[in-house]
Amino acid sequence: MDVPTIRTAPGFHVELVHSVSRETQGSWVSLCADGRGNLYASDQYGPIFRVTPAPPASAKGKTVVQELALPIGGAHGLAWIDGRLYVVVGQKGIRAPGLYRISDTDGDRELDHVEMLHELDGEGEHGPHAVLAGPDGRSIFVMAGNGTRLPDLEASRVPRLWANDSLVSGIPALMGSESRGTPYGGWICRTDLDGKRWELVAMGLRNAYDLAMHPAGEVFTFDSDTEFDINLPWYRPTRVLQVVSGADFGWRGGAFKVPESAPDNWPSLISMGLGSPTGMTFGYGAKLPVRYQQALWVADWSYGKLHALHLKARGAGFSAEKEEIVSGMPLPITSLCVNEYDGAIYFTTGGRRIQSRLYRLTGTGPDADEMATLPGTSNSDIRIRRALERLHGKSGPKTLDALWPHLGSEDVWIRNAARVALEHVSQEEWEVRALQEAHPRTALSSLLAVARLGGSSNPSDLLDALARFDWPALPRAQRQDWLRIITLSFIRGPEVSADVHAQWADKLNPLFPTGDRELDALLLELLIFLQAPDVEAKGLARLENALTREEQITYAVSLRAGRNWTESSRKQFFRWLASTRAWRGGRTYGLVLERIGKDALMATPDAIRSDMQGILEAGPTEPAPPLMLQAGRGLVKEWTVEELVRLVEQDTSERNLERGRKMFAAVGCFACHRVAGEGGILGPDLTAVSGRLGVRDLIEAVVEPSRTISDQYGTATVTLLTGERLTGRIVNLTEDQLHLAENLYTPADVRRIAVAEVASVEPSKVSLMPKGMINFLEAGEILDMLAWLRSGRGQ
Repeated sequence: MDVPTIRTAPGFHVELVHSVSRETQGSWVSLCADGRGNLYASDQYGPIFRVTPAPPASAKGKTVVQELALPIGGAHGLAWIDGRLYVVVGQKGIRAPGLYRISDTDGDRELDHVEMLHELDGEGEHGPHAVLAGPDGRSIFVMAGNGTRLPDLEASRVPRLWANDSLVSGIPALMGSESRGTPYGGWICRTDLDGKRWELVAMGLRNAYDLAMHPAGEVFTFDSDTEFDINLPWYRPTRVLQVVSGADFGWRGGAFKVPESAPDNWPSLISMGLGSPTGMTFGYGAKLPVRYQQALWVADWSYGKLHALHLKARGAGFSAEKEEIVSGMPLPITSLCVNEYDGAIYFTTGGRRIQSRLYRLTGTGPDADEMATLPGTSNSDIRIRRALERLHGKSGPKTLDALWPHLGSEDVWIRNAARVALEHVSQEEWEVRALQEAHPRTALSSLLAVARLGGSSNPSDLLDALARFDWPALPRAQRQDWLRIITLSFIRGPEVSADVHAQWADKLNPLFPTGDRELDALLLELLIFLQAPDVEAKGLARLENALTREEQITYAVSLRAGRNWTESSRKQFFRWLASTRAWRGGRTYGLVLERIGKDALMATPDAIRSDMQGILEAGPTEPAPPLMLQAGRGLVKEWTVEELVRLVEQDTSERNLERGRKMFAAVGCFACHRVAGEGGILGPDLTAVSGRLGVRDLIEAVVEPSRTISDQYGTATVTLLTGERLTGRIVNLTEDQLHLAENLYTPADVRRIAVAEVASVEPSKVSLMPKGMINFLEAGEILDMLAWLRSGRGQ
C-alpha cells in the first residue's frame, strides 16, 4: 500500500519526516523529545533510535536516524527526565520488561549506560506501557495494562478492596487476554527517579497505553475495552480518564465490571467511541494556535485519528469537547510528543510490524507563534479534592473531621476523594458514626465504605441502616447508590438469615419494575438472589419490553439463575434464549449468549431439562438484523428531506417521546447508535445531537446517510489488484494482513486480506448506515422519533 492520504483540519499541516525501514528500523510504537532537537523512538520488538528531524520541507537537510548501540529495546514508553532517558520495556526479547534508565555518563551528549530500575511482571500488548515525569520533578508515573502484575508496593492510594462482585454467578471473560488478566486490571503507580519506592495511584483500567500531564499537575489517560465484547451490555467505548488519587475505574473481566454509574466508580472525561487508544500529550510548547496548545491530544490506532480535546474545569474535575484534527486511512498512530525545539507535534505510525512513518504536525494559523499562558493551578472545588487526596493513607480523628463533611458533596470527585480517605482509616474509628449518620448523601457514602470493607461488625447493623432509607424520598441517583450498597452488603458482608432475605425481598419486590433500565437491572439481580416470589415472571416481562438487545441481555444474566419459574414462563424464557442464536456482535457475544443458555439449563429441574434444551436448540442460526417492526409491516413512503423538514416546521402538537424512543429501536437504530448510555457504539453517539445538528441536518443524516460521512465513522474502499472493490471498516492491521469489517450488524465477521493483494485504500463515499430505514414509519412516528432525539432525554 502507498503512503496514506492524510486529511487535516483547517489551520494545520502534516508533513512526512521519515519512512521507517522495516528491515533495519522496525515498526515504531513510542516517541519522546529530549529538548535539544532530538527525538527518541523505539521499535516494538527491536532497538531504540535517536532521530534528528529534517527541517520543514521549505528548508534543506534530511532526517538523521541513529540506532542506540545499547542492550535495550521493545520500549512501549519513553520519557526524557532530568537529562536522562527513562524507558518502559514492554516486549521481552532484548531485555526483560520493566523500568529502565539510560544515561550519558561521560558528558559527550551520547547515551552510553543502561540500568534496570525495576523489573515488571508482564509483557506484550497488555504489558507495561508508559512512563511520565511527575509534577514535582522528583517522581515518575509508570502505567501497565491488564496483563501485568502489580509490583511490590510500599504504599497504595487505592484501598485494596478490589474484587469481582456479583450476587448471581458472574460471567467471566471467555476468551482473549482478559481471561488471563489480573483481577485489578491495568494500573498506574508512582515511584521515585531511582524506581525504589512504588505507590499505587489508580487501577481498574483495561489497557491504556499512554499518560499525559496538564501543567497544573492533573494526569490523564486514554483507555480501551475489549472489542470482543462489542454489543454486550458491559462493553465500554474507549474513554479518556482523569487519573486522580485512589481511583478504581472499574474494569474487570467479562460481566464483573463495576457499572459506570456505580457510586464506587469514577466518571470518564469523555467517551471516544470505537477505537484503539495509543499516544497522548498536551500541546504546551507547540507552535500552534493557543486553543490547541492548551488541548489534550489523543491518538487512535485502529481508525487513524488524532483528536484535540478542549478541556474546561467542571467542579473538581473537567469536561471535554473533542475536535478531529488529523485522519487517514489507514493511519495507525502509535505515539506522539511535542518537540519544543521546533514547536511541532511529532507522531509515529506503526505497530505489529507494519510499515512505520514519522510525521510532523504544525499550525498555519495567524496566532500559531503565540505561546499560551500556563493555566492557574485550580479552582476552589479542585483545591478541596486535592486536600482530601492528601489524606489518602492517613488516619486519626483530625482526618475524619476533615473528610466527613465532604462525603455528602454533590460533586462526585470530591465525594469519592472523601470516601477513599475514609476507607484508609480503621473502620472501628468511624463505623458507628456511619451507621447513625442522618444526612442521606453522607450516609450513603459512608455506608458504601462499610459495605466495601466487608460489612458492619454486627452483621445486621449495615442492612438495618440501609432499611431506614425512604425510597420515594430519594432522588433517582441516590436510589441507584442505595441499591448498589445493598448489593455489596449481601456480596461482601457476612451471611445473614433466611428471614433477613425474606424481609428484603418483601421490601424490594414492590419496587420492581420501575421502568428505569439501570434501577431495574440492580433490582432484578437482588430479587433473583433473594428468591422473591413471582420475580422471574416480572423480570421476563421487563426483558420482553426492553427496546435494545443490550438491555435484554442484562436482565437475562440475572434471570438465568432464577429458581421459581412457572412452567409457562420458563418455556417463554427459553424461547427468548433460542431467538438469540441469530444475534451477532463481537467475538464473545455468541459465547456469552451460549453461556446464559447453559446456565439456565443447569438451573432447570432434571425432569424438564431435556424439554428446555429442545426449545433452546430449535432457535434460528442465521444472522438477523436488530429490527423490531412487526412482521408484515410494509413500506409507508419513500420520505424525502424536504417533506420531513416541512412536517417538522408545521407541527405544533406535543410529541410522544416514549413512542419516539420505541420507533428509534424499531428501525434498528439502537444497534449502532448510543443515546444517554443506551445502545450500540458502531455509529456516532446521538445523546447531544440537538447541540450539533439543526433540524434539517438531522433529517439529512437520517434520510441520506451518505451525503455527509463523519471521518470518525467513515469507512474504507479497499481496491484489490484483481480490481475487486470492498467497503467496510479497517479494524486491524498486521505486517501482512488488513482486517475489514463489512457489516455493522456482524462486527465479529472480519475479512482478512493479504496486504500484498491490496492496490489502494481510500475513504468510501458510501455510508454503512442503510438508506431508507424510516420509510417503514408513519409521519407521526417519525415526528415522535425526531422529537425524542432532539430532547436528549434517553429513556
